[in-house]
Amino acid sequence: MSSPHAPHAPMLPVIGCVVIVGSLLGVLTNTAKLALHHGWQPLPFLFWSTLFGGLGLWGVAIASRQPPALGKRHLLYYAIAGIFSFAVPNGLSFLAIQHVGASFIAFCLAFPPLLTYVLAVAMRLEPPALLRTLGIILGLTGAGGLALSKGIAQQDALLWVAMAVASPVFIAIGNIYRSLHWPQGSSPLSLAPGMMVAAALEVGLASLLAGENPVISPAGVGAWSDIAIQSAILAITYAVFFYLQKLGGPVALSQIGWVAAIVGSTIAVLVLGEVPPAGLGIAMVLIVLGIVLVSRRRAA
Repeated sequence: MSSPHAPHAPMLPVIGCVVIVGSLLGVLTNTAKLALHHGWQPLPFLFWSTLFGGLGLWGVAIASRQPPALGKRHLLYYAIAGIFSFAVPNGLSFLAIQHVGASFIAFCLAFPPLLTYVLAVAMRLEPPALLRTLGIILGLTGAGGLALSKGIAQQDALLWVAMAVASPVFIAIGNIYRSLHWPQGSSPLSLAPGMMVAAALEVGLASLLAGENPVISPAGVGAWSDIAIQSAILAITYAVFFYLQKLGGPVALSQIGWVAAIVGSTIAVLVLGEVPPAGLGIAMVLIVLGIVLVSRRRAA
């Protein structure tokens, strides 16, 4: 199938969606860490928040007369997209976040843009472009420098660092898969809840295989407040996420990682008290320049 995005999407809507989704992802990395501090185990928390977020978004899709299709092709799409775009990368991140910190998880979200662009060019979904390549390099330089400095400081937790660094590979593959196999005629709002519910079921199965009961939760109202907040943010995030994919394509979508790196690391420092890495200000400037250059092509 052909890529669903418009070939010349307006620049400002693309940048606006990148900022919205990236910011929400940055928030999610920190609310997840707070929930784990409140007694949640990583996989059960991911299971419940994704399930409720997906079901809530499913209700919105039905109310908007865009219900998720349940044919064989769509179910396969939800399942595969759920694995690569959500279940595996988020599962790895949630398991690692207790050991490497929310800021490092946020930094890792900066790597999918380069990986996605390389895959898109290799598969001829995107033509090579000098400005876009320069933007990727600038953004990756800023975010990669931060991630590297944090990784060096976490040598006592190399396994967890490796798990966190592996998640962007799955994200990049998911970006390409969703674009290549986007079911013809399907709207973003009809696809997002299907992927989320499928991902929740996949996380639940992974939790059972890991010996954790996904339905067990910490006692108290506060624990379910964590779920309510995370579910609402997830629903909004992935509704805009799929819209951005259709509007700008996989490479434009991947730029959300750089915004998430900035927002997530800033919140981790200011709210959670994590130590800011050296060169954070310079990295932010490079990342912003990278987003503008990568998005500029769409306005041509």
